[in-house]
Amino acid sequence: GTAITVATVDCLRGTYEIDAVHVVHDFGNSMNPIIDKGQTEGGIVQGIGWMTMEELCY
Repeated sequence: GTAITVATVDCLRGTYEIDAVHVVHDFGNSMNPIIDKGQTEGGIVQGIGWMTMEELCY
């Protein structure tokens, strides 16, 4: 699968706005589509958090 995020970035002010998120994923034969959708949405939210607010230390 893949995810594409469209964002507007203001480099002078250091601000951003997420305009749209598009996700394409092939689940194959799903046992529970509701859980699959929840996992996908959770991954999107976590990814946005990592890129905007959270600090990753290695």
